[in-house]
Amino acid sequence: MREQQIRPFVVVDFEVEEHVFYVVVENVGSALARDVRFAIEPAFTTSLGRDVGALNMFSNGISSLAPKKRIRTVFDAATQRKAPMFPDKYSVGITYRDQDRQRAFHDEIDLDLGIYRNLGYIDRKGIHDLHERLREIGSIMSRWGTPSGGLLTVSPHEARQESDRRIAEFEAGPSSPDTQSSGGRGRHVRQLAAKVRSRMIADDLDTMSRAATPRRLWVRRRRLWSKR
Repeated sequence: MREQQIRPFVVVDFEVEEHVFYVVVENVGSALARDVRFAIEPAFTTSLGRDVGALNMFSNGISSLAPKKRIRTVFDAATQRKAPMFPDKYSVGITYRDQDRQRAFHDEIDLDLGIYRNLGYIDRKGIHDLHERLREIGSIMSRWGTPSGGLLTVSPHEARQESDRRIAEFEAGPSSPDTQSSGGRGRHVRQLAAKVRSRMIADDLDTMSRAATPRRLWVRRRRLWSKR
């Protein structure tokens, strides 16, 4: 009974995380496993174009696997793996010995990716998502710089002058006879100009929100919108 409790126990299993399949090799036993070998039928196939079965641990085995040691690698993308091109079921034969190589073990494990299909998941944001967001922020901030270095800033007064200049150019419009002869053209231009002014006011508020305190921003927001 004690020999059965103090023994290695090597398993192979699939795991799924955020729509990605992983294949895991683990010694869940309480003793060291030596000369671990695998026989996989049929051979592992994936939609990612990589030969998982050719990995060194599957093709040449593992010389020693410590208790609770766990090895995991990407197997396939769940959204790209379509049957029957890629099978769901595999049979894995595992042979290994104990630490002193006195006892030999052979286990058969049936794997089935089908049990993970059509399950519900919640996408969790991790360190990789944070890294991507920081890269995006860095890319945006790099466009705020000046040729001589430092951060490029625009005051609310400068933003208002630029907005007024653009609106004046838009309201002036082309002075061709066609536009002058159309009575509804002027009203249409004024309506569009009002929309543009609203958009630019919103842009000004967004620009000021980067530097203004909440209280100052509230005061400026009231003054700007009162000009509409």
